[in-house]
Amino acid sequence: MKNKNFKLIVSLFMLFVPIFLLVTSQYGCTKNEDKNVTEKNVEGEVNDTETSKDEDNKDAKDDDKKSVSTDKDDEKDDNSKAGKSLEIGGLKVYTMKGPTAMSMAPMVNFLGTNLVITGSIEEQIAALKKDEGDIYLIPSNLFAKLKNSGMNLEVLYGNAGNVLNLVGKNEIKDISELKGKTIALTGRGAVPEMILNKLLETANLTQADINPVFLNEPTEAAPIIKKNADALLLLPEPFATAIAGKVEGLKPVIDINKVWKDAELPQVITSVIVAKANVYKEKSQDIIKFLNFYTKGIDSLRQAPAAYSKVIESMGIVPQKVAENSLPKIEFVNLTGKALHDELDKFFSALMDTNPELIGGKLPQYEN
Repeated sequence: MKNKNFKLIVSLFMLFVPIFLLVTSQYGCTKNEDKNVTEKNVEGEVNDTETSKDEDNKDAKDDDKKSVSTDKDDEKDDNSKAGKSLEIGGLKVYTMKGPTAMSMAPMVNFLGTNLVITGSIEEQIAALKKDEGDIYLIPSNLFAKLKNSGMNLEVLYGNAGNVLNLVGKNEIKDISELKGKTIALTGRGAVPEMILNKLLETANLTQADINPVFLNEPTEAAPIIKKNADALLLLPEPFATAIAGKVEGLKPVIDINKVWKDAELPQVITSVIVAKANVYKEKSQDIIKFLNFYTKGIDSLRQAPAAYSKVIESMGIVPQKVAENSLPKIEFVNLTGKALHDELDKFFSALMDTNPELIGGKLPQYEN
């Protein structure tokens, strides 16, 4: 009996040993494969880190730290990189409701609560004085005025050119046809009035040859055009498009950008991106990355306004349809470094002809 039991045990042992060896060998292979995959992942992460370090070192050695790349890489990949960089940098960006806030649409998801949209210049100034942000998108003349008042600002980027549109019910072929017309506009003694004056000068006209009506808000324009069908409105986008959608027959009457360029007038720069000098010094790498992604975002905005119009609506700026129709009418520019300083000086000189106090009475001095 014992011999039979012993033989049975031996038989069972011989049966299960191959199975055990087969299972353990497969487990070992899987474990080794997992180990290899893990090692590859770590190696990839190290390589990515080394690449990032190399790129940062290259940026740090760049003679012109404010130079901005305009390479058109894959949009999705750019946005992914942008999100990671901005999360690491933690930059807080302040912009004003209007064209400058619209320009942030491609980056809104990555910035999240670090994007603050203010409703007035006063709010932007208050944020600057309290050092609430890292980067600010502000009117160019406000930069000059604050700089001349002693605020240590670095102007990094010119981002918006002309944002005004001349709309009415009847098209005109030449600026000379403005003679005797009622033209309603916002910005008495500010950029819009300077632009109007320069446009009139191209036809040897002055404000004495027209009937200018200065408005406190763009919303005051609709009643004027309803009462006077021949009146014209010189308004910033997206408000010009918004009013055109409410008043039947209202449309752009002439391409003022073409008139401006044909007359070889200075490049209009209505908005700039600035940072406090000490903040730029401390966070220059992150800020330069931000400007690179901002540039690529503007390219995307130009190419696909319809795609970003819904985002702009979600930002609380204007309805989707207004955003889609107004984006192509906004002149976005890309100016940095010495080119930016030179163009700003030309533009500021034109502003001084209208109202020197717009820029603080003199041309600002630039740090670099």
